[in-house]
Amino acid sequence: MVNVNRPNLIHVGFTKEEKEDIIKYSGETNMKITEFIREAIFDKIRKIKNPELFTTQKGYESNDIKQVLSMVTENKEDVKKALEQLDSLIKIKGTLNGLSTMVHKPDLMEKELAIVELLKVHTSLKIQKIIELTGYSKENIYDIISNDKVFSIDIKSGGIKLHE
Repeated sequence: MVNVNRPNLIHVGFTKEEKEDIIKYSGETNMKITEFIREAIFDKIRKIKNPELFTTQKGYESNDIKQVLSMVTENKEDVKKALEQLDSLIKIKGTLNGLSTMVHKPDLMEKELAIVELLKVHTSLKIQKIIELTGYSKENIYDIISNDKVFSIDIKSGGIKLHE
């Protein structure tokens, strides 16, 4: 219904219950009743003009849902395969490390014998002196002297000596 005195205004009628709901919900949104109604109307117009931007529970197409579920399932399978491959790679790395230790063991045994011979002559040597006399890396020396059945630390000098 168009107001004759104010032709640009439109009057809308609501039942008492509808008006109470409008007052309640406009108050919850901190809007005036007219703002609340105006916004609701323009939201509805936007939804009609651009339905693809607004979806309701009915708005989802079953094909869309199936497509999303399919993508999620495929992604889940890819992640599962990647984790299985990673697990396999970790096992392979462990095996390679074990083989590497076995390959280097004879080399370390030879180096251990050389250090034992040095300590038979010098009784006690500091690590730096062992490095100078043998030319072995610090890491190799530490690996070798960690064998506490063969080597011990000389508390007085801070050097390495043969285990008694």
